[in-house]
Amino acid sequence: MKILVYDDNPDFGGHQIMACRGVEALAADPSNEVVFFLNPANRKLIEHLPGNIGQIQTGGCSAKFAGFRCRFRKAAIRRLAQQFRQIQPDRILCIQGDIEQSALGLLAAKRAGIRCISYIALPHPHKAMGAKLGSLRDATNHYLLNAPDHFITLSEAMKKILTERGCKKPVAIVQNGIPLPAPLPPTPHPYTLGIF
Repeated sequence: MKILVYDDNPDFGGHQIMACRGVEALAADPSNEVVFFLNPANRKLIEHLPGNIGQIQTGGCSAKFAGFRCRFRKAAIRRLAQQFRQIQPDRILCIQGDIEQSALGLLAAKRAGIRCISYIALPHPHKAMGAKLGSLRDATNHYLLNAPDHFITLSEAMKKILTERGCKKPVAIVQNGIPLPAPLPPTPHPYTLGIF
């Protein structure tokens, strides 16, 4: 399967660390080919990607009021959709910290007619997070909640937030995981060693 991963965020955050682990697992499967569209300013993301993943720099960039801005970026969406079609992926995975991040990728995938999955870590309304003009941002971003074909989020609580906000698409849960070192063998109690 050919998988195109899209993340136009110039900043590196915790959700990208987890996404990179998932993308690395996808790329480890020899039946998958993974291509990553990324913002060239996000040097930490580039450093975190394994060498067997193709990288393409995107001209898109996440911004506040993405739902509003994207309505006036039809030419950019068309160009990105054309790039997606040229690569001919089976699926597009958009990495989203919140619903505004990588919104351009969601809309371009839809225009290109390619199945799109959003990995979204924080689906909270901007108003609830105390963002400036949060209610207005939530209203202009609302249609993005049904732009992808499928969502992946971190917990039942995050899934509930998506559905309460009006998401009608399927939502899968993949919990964050931190690789732990192998446990050390138990140390025998001194009494069992005949010390006392």
